[in-house]
Amino acid sequence: MVSAALAMGLAGLATPATASSVRSPATGSTSSRAVGEADLTPERVFPHTSRVRPDGVREIQVNPEVISALTAAAATSGCGSTCDGLDPNHRFTPAGGPANWYTCADDAITAREAYLPGGSQVKVELRYSPRCRTAWTRAGYFFYISLTSYYLNGSYRNFVDAGRNPYVDGSTPHWTAMLNDAGLLAQACMYEDTLGQFCTSKY
Repeated sequence: MVSAALAMGLAGLATPATASSVRSPATGSTSSRAVGEADLTPERVFPHTSRVRPDGVREIQVNPEVISALTAAAATSGCGSTCDGLDPNHRFTPAGGPANWYTCADDAITAREAYLPGGSQVKVELRYSPRCRTAWTRAGYFFYISLTSYYLNGSYRNFVDAGRNPYVDGSTPHWTAMLNDAGLLAQACMYEDTLGQFCTSKY
């Protein structure tokens, strides 16, 4: 049986998103996307765990069964490697008119978020689209961010990154391009000037 919290989360995917025009540092282009993607607060709260890792990074992880259920509910095979390098705000326009158009950002969730050690609120997010089955990195503040894709055996597959966020106060996030995450693993990282790199776990 699906829990009440999970049922609410699944229902949330059907809620229409308000669109706005925002410049994406990943592409330098302006595109229409869900307002929620511009907000560093997760749009929906799913069952999750929180832990402090041995490296001092505090990480919040959405329960894997929740992500699996959301992916199954989307009932798609994803866009595969054709989405590698695309902005999550790229608009797909299948037949049927605007009602059927979508972006991978529309249903995105924060699968993992890792916080800079020492009680900081500076964090890096591993974003995931159940419909597209893609992942990307998102963060506020002005640090470099990256996303690395791995095969299930742990070997390297692909890499994308994004330069410094011009909004140094953290008021507006920046993000990388997407990478395929269907049957794969992804890891989001941020490079902080003093402490170096910290990352989410792979998912």
